[in-house]
Parts: sequence; C-alpha cells; structure tokens
Amino acid sequence: MKVTILGTANAWGPNPLLNAPWPMTGSLSDGRKIEIRRYRTAFLIETADGKKILVDCGPDFSHQFREFRIGVIDAILVTHPHYDHVGGLHELSLYKATGCLPMPMYATSAAWTHLKDDLGVSPIVGKLVTEMPLTFGQALKIGSLTITPFQVEHHAIDGASAGFVFEENGRRLLYTGDFRAVSNPDDALFKQSFDHVIMECDRFYGLAGPGIGGNHNSFEEAVQLLTNGVFSAPAPKQVTFVHFGDHGPKGLGSTYQDWRENMLAGLQANGLADVMPDADRVVAYEGMVIEL
Repeated sequence: MKVTILGTANAWGPNPLLNAPWPMTGSLSDGRKIEIRRYRTAFLIETADGKKILVDCGPDFSHQFREFRIGVIDAILVTHPHYDHVGGLHELSLYKATGCLPMPMYATSAAWTHLKDDLGVSPIVGKLVTEMPLTFGQALKIGSLTITPFQVEHHAIDGASAGFVFEENGRRLLYTGDFRAVSNPDDALFKQSFDHVIMECDRFYGLAGPGIGGNHNSFEEAVQLLTNGVFSAPAPKQVTFVHFGDHGPKGLGSTYQDWRENMLAGLQANGLADVMPDADRVVAYEGMVIEL
C-alpha cells in the first residue's frame, strides 16, 4: 500500500496573526528542502490493486485535491465528526463530472448521527456520498485492503471516534486519528507487529487527560504509549507523527526543524531508536509518501 500525507495541522492550522510560521520550512537528512503547509490532517491510501481511499475530508480538501493530484477515489473513511476532518465533504462536487458519485463513506453510527444532525451533511447523503457503517472491531474490505476500525477516546459523543488498522499483503499500518487514549488497549489487534504507526501529536508537552488539551495526544504521551503502553509490545517498525498544533517544543513559533530535532532526541533519550529507522519519516509533512 502507498500512503500520501495530505495535511498535518490541527483544527485551525497556522495563525499568522499570532506570528505562527507559514509555511513551516525545513530540510531532510539529504538536505532536500520541504514545506509543511499545515493543511488540516488527512491522507490518501492507494492499494496494490489500484483502489484509492481518502481518510478524512477536511476544509482544505479542494487544495489537497489539486496540489497532490488525488484523482478519482473509491471510498472515504471518517475518523470522527469534527469540522477539521469533515468540513470539505461538500467539495466532493468536484467529482460530478466523473460519474463516481455518490461515493461510499464509512463512519460509525454515532458519527453519522452527528454528521447529519449537527454538521449539515444530510443534504449530500445520497448525492455526493453513500452512508456506510463502521463497527469497531469489524473488518471491511476495499479491494485488496483489509481495514479494521478501533475505538479511541476523543469526541464527547461516545462511539464517534475511530482509528484504523490497514492490512495488505502481510503489511500492517495503524492510524490513531485524533485521540487521548485507545479504548481497548488489550485488544489482540494491537498484539501483532506493525510495519508503520501514524500517530496524532497535537502538542509536544503534557498529558491529555479527559479535559486537558482538547483530548489530544502529545509527544510526551506518545513516548509513554511506545515505551509501556498500547504500542510497546511489540513496538512498531517505524513511527510517524502528524496533526501538529500551536504548542510545539518551542511554543507557537516552532518550526519543522524544532519538531524534528526534539522528537528525534526525545525518542532516542527514551530508548526508542528502533521505531525511527528512517528519521525523515518521523515528522509528517504534506506530500510525504509512505510505501509498505
């Protein structure tokens, strides 16, 4: 499978009024320059048999669609019904000329209720998207890809927030979505080795808790999950962090290099060198490609 990171930001993205850098620029190990545009977090999965699945469709979708030449997609997965993850659904009108509408969109029943009742998605159901169910722990197939949703704690509505395990040709990729905790950390789903884990990292310092940091995971908390938590036994072969907010290692003005240097040092200091064999894959950026 091939994953293309389409966005890396939290709910509101960078705020130049507060002197937040935009775009966040930096360099990879070989000196190649990159830009973190901080579009709202989303990514595209392409399967071995040619299917394309969009994971979340935020308000920057039309920009992502053009910049990364997404093309026709086969399905959408929704992690949870917050505007920064679904605010671009009406932009699916871009596909009217293709004949592929309505396209299947998968979300939990609790998420669907919120999408239709509170976020105004009802008018596009049946026109742009087809309502498809997600049940935690129940795998679904899209082409050659097996997708298993798991419950995470994040949204105030019980049962509305999901992470995903993607499996194809013996390779396993996990994405947490927005979360402060995995609801069932002892599930057998997490006891097999992951080739890659993509994890939310909204802040650098501090623990989330039910009322701190908007229920978002921090780097400090991610280290705990990787050392003695749900992602520790076995540890993933590679980790990538995404969904960066304002509170970086150097506060609001944190650059890509600040995130990169502090994350690499933090993982190393906590004995986690094995989860970052490719240092250029640790801090996500728009256009990053992960191939498994």
